[in-house]
Amino acid sequence: MSIKSKAIKNIVPVILAGGTGSRLWPISRPDLPKQFQPMVGSETMFQQTISRVLEMNFEQKPLIMTNREHLHLVKKQLLEITTLDIDVILEPSGRDTGPAMLIAALQAIKRDPKIYILTFPCDHLIDKISTIKAAITSNTLDGKAFVAFGISPRLASSAYGYIKAGEGNANELRTIIAFKEKPLKKLAEAYIEAGNYLWNIGMYLFPAKLLISELKKFEPNMVKHCQAAIFLGDAPNNYLFLNKYSYQHTRKISIDHALMEKTKLAKVLEIDPQWHDIGSWAAVWECSEHDEFGNVKIGKVITSKAKNSYIRSEGQLVAVLGVDNLVVITMDDAVLVADKSQADNLKQLIDKLKAEKCKETVAHSNIERPWGNYKMVESGEKFQLKHITVYPGQKLSLQLHHHRAEHWTIVKGKAEVTVGREVKILGENDAVYIPVETVHRIANPFDEDVEFIEVQFGDYLGEDDIVRLDDIYDRIA
Repeated sequence: MSIKSKAIKNIVPVILAGGTGSRLWPISRPDLPKQFQPMVGSETMFQQTISRVLEMNFEQKPLIMTNREHLHLVKKQLLEITTLDIDVILEPSGRDTGPAMLIAALQAIKRDPKIYILTFPCDHLIDKISTIKAAITSNTLDGKAFVAFGISPRLASSAYGYIKAGEGNANELRTIIAFKEKPLKKLAEAYIEAGNYLWNIGMYLFPAKLLISELKKFEPNMVKHCQAAIFLGDAPNNYLFLNKYSYQHTRKISIDHALMEKTKLAKVLEIDPQWHDIGSWAAVWECSEHDEFGNVKIGKVITSKAKNSYIRSEGQLVAVLGVDNLVVITMDDAVLVADKSQADNLKQLIDKLKAEKCKETVAHSNIERPWGNYKMVESGEKFQLKHITVYPGQKLSLQLHHHRAEHWTIVKGKAEVTVGREVKILGENDAVYIPVETVHRIANPFDEDVEFIEVQFGDYLGEDDIVRLDDIYDRIA
């Protein structure tokens, strides 16, 4: 029987597409995190997750949880793989999995009071999705248990959390004795030796009504603020923009700490879906195709006497000689060289970079926006120079700046430019000056990309110095 032969009823698949993926820096950054990039294979991790969900054949349409800043990425990548009508919930900021799953349950229960939610994090690779479908039986859908899925550890790893399980077989719901945070290597070895510990893979099956009622006991303020975030939010079409003020007052907490460690209804079900967490460069290396020397080479890479390494170039030639077990990532604005065995500790390095206020930890030099993209070319104390592309039929918001003036020069194509009350068409080599506090916009109503150089000058050049007056992408606060 094929997976698609029978639809799964009464379950809303929830795709968790938030997070910044800092452990895969410098490729993954908050403006374009790992889930929206092709880390393993040609599709992005988000697209692979959507494909797995569609393969499972749910009757209920999926629900996506993501950051509102990534809506344009969600829209674009969905259109590339499916025409399915999918609901999207936009968080103004990440508050961890506790509030995210509660919001999903509050929305899902509107469809059916007996509905369940099944979570799919976007940083997983799952080879046998049929295993998860087979695990959803009357045993797990009795409405009386919160089910965490776990897998038997393949090795004593410090990269994953663990669940200490009560007695039972792999196909039975077992009592959860304790959740364990990511342990040190020796403690992980002790867990393996004990034999009753499973990796916590972050997938859950929850009765929505029961989830809400239990969280009302354990986290009443969370429920109050999440309900307000929905009620006061905006809901155009299939998109729910959560209210920023209410949601930022929600406690930032994982679902394990908020619910699973407190309730008496938590169970664990061991499965074997051939699962991998793409949470480090070592994991990316493990899941990628290797050459005869164990190397993964992506981009313009040439090696000699190198082995067991992950080498990736986003442009320039990278030549590697006589190394073993390294991670080498080169981009136009950052280079990472690391011992692959230290890949799980990358967050410590990122914290140091953030302490030094390195802008490379926040955004790529080439930044995607719903209207196109821009590349930071040069910057100084009081100036910035950007190369900006606006796609056909798109336009930036009507906006002004309190602290900077701008000079625009068209280098390719033509554009409709608004400065104050004047609207005119500019072509190649035409230029315009936008003074501080002046309303302006550039639009591309034509059939080809328009490219222009923007020179910003002022005492403050932050991206938050944008006052949007009109925006077709729902970005007005």
